[in-house]
Amino acid sequence: MDILLQATQSFANMFSNENAVLSEPVRRHLREVYLLLGSTLICAAFGCWGYLYVDFFSRFSGIISLSGLASIFGLIFLSTTRKTLRLACLFAFAFSDGFILGPFIEEGLNHYEELIHTAFWSALVVFGSFSVAGFFTTGRRQQFYQLSILLSFLSAGSLIFAFASMFTQKFATLHLLLGVVSISLYVLYDTHLIIRRVEQSMGEKVDPITDTFKLYKDAVELFFVIYRLLVTQKEKEERSRKREERRRKYL
Repeated sequence: MDILLQATQSFANMFSNENAVLSEPVRRHLREVYLLLGSTLICAAFGCWGYLYVDFFSRFSGIISLSGLASIFGLIFLSTTRKTLRLACLFAFAFSDGFILGPFIEEGLNHYEELIHTAFWSALVVFGSFSVAGFFTTGRRQQFYQLSILLSFLSAGSLIFAFASMFTQKFATLHLLLGVVSISLYVLYDTHLIIRRVEQSMGEKVDPITDTFKLYKDAVELFFVIYRLLVTQKEKEERSRKREERRRKYL
């Protein structure tokens, strides 16, 4: 319990004025980003809930999907000065994204409900851990470039394993493991990049919506890959159990 309290206090110190790891503009920007991230994830959860439990939304599934696509273009092409409209696009995209993920969540709840909960809490812990780790990488430019190179190699390796898994399931688990590692490091990379952009902005306002969108994508992808990894392992165990049962049956 003491260790947990010390860790909580250390995390709080990063956002306090005394002995702060991060500068005041960075802390102010991060508070805004993570507040928006929480709101965005709530919108995504509401979209998923709408697919699962509200028949009214299912009648307009095509419109909701198209609105998500339009929202992406809005985030890309709208000026950062039009904050209210871009914020609406962000929340609309999150709702649409959650709605599109509804069938995936429904299938998981029907077959592997416990894995959905495990994947959610695992993604939350991993995302939080690598986000906090990103706070301590500021000012380490050499490590930042090394991480960029590592991510390039991991992305290439992930593509190779993805291609190989099309021919044999032996590489599927390796592909998903590599995906978890890659996305976790992208959380670290994006967090560091956000902090670095604020530090180099020379007092100018940095758009929090774009940064929120990046972290939102990382969080959703992390949850999805962790869940697929857990399902793959579960199916592998079930196949092994069935083979063992058949073997005992004929012995």
